[in-house]
Amino acid sequence: MANKLFSRAKVEEFERILTDLPSGHPDKMRLVKDVIEPAKVKQLNFYDPYFNNGDRDVGRWDVNTPDVIDWARDDDVILTRPSGRQEQVEFKLQLLTFNDRLNKEIADVFDYCCLSEAQCKRYERLPNKVILLERLICNFDMRTSTGFKNCNAFLNFARTDPVQSWDYLIIHTDDIKQWRKGIDYGVGFIKSNKEYLRVFNRNNVRKRINLKKHLDFAAKRGIIFSVYFKHEASHYEDLDISYW
Repeated sequence: MANKLFSRAKVEEFERILTDLPSGHPDKMRLVKDVIEPAKVKQLNFYDPYFNNGDRDVGRWDVNTPDVIDWARDDDVILTRPSGRQEQVEFKLQLLTFNDRLNKEIADVFDYCCLSEAQCKRYERLPNKVILLERLICNFDMRTSTGFKNCNAFLNFARTDPVQSWDYLIIHTDDIKQWRKGIDYGVGFIKSNKEYLRVFNRNNVRKRINLKKHLDFAAKRGIIFSVYFKHEASHYEDLDISYW
């Protein structure tokens, strides 16, 4: 196998940006624009099991870099199709899952997705756009912050063995405008930054592309944005805090 596109150190940097910095923090917004989005564009143009796999190439990806960034309106990446037609896409990357007991009827730990309430309100005011949400839950290494949080969600809250997953979720913001509270989404809350969330199910989107079967190969090529570490099957009660 050729050298990996992203080294372990680089992937750990991605995780620190995406899972250690709070949502909406100025440093996180800057680093997502300066680090995460260029890296995703690099990966999509290098190889992707869905968009650019040798048999299918949807076009060239570029970071959207206007002279003056309008965080409310500017999309993250630009896809130039082989025909020359350009499409702007909002890109989001989720590396953590949660067991939200208040919204378990909406989405359990296997299907949990979320967007900030503020973002959804913004989408409701704007014309329809496409969101590419990459949901990558593959780090269960307890020695890392991301892996610890994912293990905690499965083992101590959902009380089930962790399962890796990788999906591309295609969301149209016009669909978000039609979401019904308590049916299509639930309300979550992050105590650390007092942010409200819309919790939804990964199956309740315009299109879900299941990439799980490609995870092993993608990890070997170094094209994923989270540490690849499987959980060794064991009884979930072994890690319950009540035993310590």
